[in-house]
Amino acid sequence: MLKIFTPRRQKLDYSSIKAQVFSVITTYVAIRGLYSLLRTEMATVMRKGSETFVTHDAAKIENPENILAVVHLKDMESYDELREIEVTPSPQKTVLTRTALKQLADQVTRELIKQAAEA
Repeated sequence: MLKIFTPRRQKLDYSSIKAQVFSVITTYVAIRGLYSLLRTEMATVMRKGSETFVTHDAAKIENPENILAVVHLKDMESYDELREIEVTPSPQKTVLTRTALKQLADQVTRELIKQAAEA
């Protein structure tokens, strides 16, 4: 009797992906600035193997067949909070920005995992 084996998908680990997403977002902000992250075309991409990165042009990603999920940051609830923090002068701006970036990473992670599960 011939059995066909299909590889089982590994369940994506929320904690490690969230840490990775937060890391790529904060690294991007450290290099390019929060203003650059808040452009409407910005997206977080997850490839097979759970590699994540931030891009400004999701349509031009190399090897699109390896992409599991694309989440546009403007579609996340905390995106608007970050935009407001960016334009509002406040002595607590750094703390507020970090908190909002954590919320953004959480929302992006949940959406990446959802899309990857459906792929």
